[in-house]
Amino acid sequence: MEQCEKLCRACADACRKCADECRSMSSTASQTAQQCADACRACAEECEKHDDEMCKKCAEECRKCEAECRKIAA
Repeated sequence: MEQCEKLCRACADACRKCADECRSMSSTASQTAQQCADACRACAEECEKHDDEMCKKCAEECRKCEAECRKIAA
């Protein structure tokens, strides 16, 4: 579970950074969105390994966020 917690924190940080850059219409928003999508994917993959209800919900939300960030990055 330690790896799961690390990836969740990294994912949350990436999501915050992406949201801030998108909100400010930064010229690097698409690059940050790609990084966020990658962080969400990694977090979801790790969370999907666990039977914990919170991990399942986290993985579900990360998959949604990953899909939206990939749209922004495209």
